[in-house]
Amino acid sequence: MKRNKLGIWSLGVFLFLVCLPANSLDSWIQGPLLDMRQLVARVYAQYILQCNYQEAKSALEALGPENKAALIDFMGESGKKYILGQCQGEVCSLVRSFKPARQLSEDEFAKLYAEILFIASNRLPMDRYNRFIAATAEEIGAQGVFLGWRGLNRYFSGLEFSRHEVVLQNTPTWLFLETGLRRYAEIKDYTCIMYKQERLGQKLQGVETILLKYREKPKSIYMKWLEGPWKGRELLYNESLNKTDVRVRESGFLGVIPIWIDYHNPIAQRGTNHPAIEIGLKFILDLNTRDYKRASARKELGRKDHGIQEFDGRKVYVMENILPRDKKKGYYCYRVFQYMDYLNGLEPKVEVYNWDDKLQESFAYTKLQLNLGLTDQDFNPKNPEYRL
Repeated sequence: MKRNKLGIWSLGVFLFLVCLPANSLDSWIQGPLLDMRQLVARVYAQYILQCNYQEAKSALEALGPENKAALIDFMGESGKKYILGQCQGEVCSLVRSFKPARQLSEDEFAKLYAEILFIASNRLPMDRYNRFIAATAEEIGAQGVFLGWRGLNRYFSGLEFSRHEVVLQNTPTWLFLETGLRRYAEIKDYTCIMYKQERLGQKLQGVETILLKYREKPKSIYMKWLEGPWKGRELLYNESLNKTDVRVRESGFLGVIPIWIDYHNPIAQRGTNHPAIEIGLKFILDLNTRDYKRASARKELGRKDHGIQEFDGRKVYVMENILPRDKKKGYYCYRVFQYMDYLNGLEPKVEVYNWDDKLQESFAYTKLQLNLGLTDQDFNPKNPEYRL
């Protein structure tokens, strides 16, 4: 009898895996991911393993008719067979009653999945919720790509706050980066107050407070130093005006007249180790993504989680990524603290430690305003609000 059950279970799993496309979702960082119908069935199977019959039945009812039907329709008959191969006891009779009515598209289901997840998750006692998250940790990345940053926002907004941290602890680093890349792809321009601090040589400079305006296309930057060692300085770059030069007016007695100068020039790079136009949200995101890909492939990336904190009125999850302490390996730094605004897919703060394990640079972006419709006038040296 046991052999019989094993055979039925194996057949169910086999049918489940072969009757659907190999994948329906691609990660920008990881490549092809598991088919979402398979993934949702796996997640639901793990969920009901944490429930008795009455709890599983009550959770389905709590979803409401639309969400319940969508879950059953999306998993389909193949998903039903898979779950029956996993479930135990009386709860299996609940799954046998599933009657998929139509083939629900991924786009249709994606609009509902965040709500399905947080309604079901909130009903589990914390000990069993923790076991559920641990059992589905491998699926968190693909689910995050499927939901997108808006879906993740809805999920975390509906999920009890006490449950956030266990999800974030099990979220793979690549998903934080991928969500940031996808989120940034929707950003055309932004303004913020940036706090920057860098080490030049052996000396850590003072904190600089800078008004930053940034436009993606054509790439355009305006910065005005409000506080710190270079207070009063202004810098403007607009690739439609000049692809290689920035317009700079220095602070103090050096700022008699503004000048055009190559952005690699040491004068243009005053106060920074980077070319003058290497600044902003995307610059750090790209650096972190590049090092992640390399270190992940080499299995050289360590991570420490520092929990949820508050930054500029946002909930941020703080991760410390640790790379080999060997400059010859070609990584950007030894350690980096990433402050991830996990509700909005942004990284508003980063701290970088060098090979001597000293703070090399930090960037913090506050009062962010996105997609304001900045115009050419915002990046025009003749703007009467500027001294350029």
